[in-house]
Amino acid sequence: MVHAIGAGLEPHQVTEQAARARLEKHWPQVRPFARAVSRSSIAYSIASMGEDGRPQLTPVGSLRFHADYRASYFELFALGLGRNLDRDPNVCIMGVNSSRWYWFRALFQGRAAHVPGYRFAGVAGPRRDATEEEIAWWQRRLKPLRRLRGYDMLWADESLRHVRDIAITDIIPVHLGRLTSHLR
Repeated sequence: MVHAIGAGLEPHQVTEQAARARLEKHWPQVRPFARAVSRSSIAYSIASMGEDGRPQLTPVGSLRFHADYRASYFELFALGLGRNLDRDPNVCIMGVNSSRWYWFRALFQGRAAHVPGYRFAGVAGPRRDATEEEIAWWQRRLKPLRRLRGYDMLWADESLRHVRDIAITDIIPVHLGRLTSHLR
């Protein structure tokens, strides 16, 4: 770091370069990781800053990662999150692979096959209308649940109107000591 600062870069530029390097290194694993999280955990946690200045966590099940260092989610139930993001767009997203098989295998073998989670720093954009493609993606994801009693209560078509994009600015893998030391 001292060398980079000595090379004419400001400390915040070094931090931005490190974040960009982490994004480029880890982004190819994000989509497979996202599939594992959606199968095992159902929701990501999104941290935002509440009106009173305290951090607030919100579970979001509709988070989707895109190829261009961006995520988006439907604003179905997370109305408090939306209000927080209108005031302060900075977020931290946490996703963890909670699969029992993943953890059993990692503990049995004494090493994880891949990192168990990621923290994503980002900046949320304004709420916008959902595209037809986004609505179709969400409906495909929910298709196995359509015949269940609670489906209409939670995901009636009228609820699929608004999404919010998040520009991912940094990605930090979750490491667990020696269990993931070979993945650094």
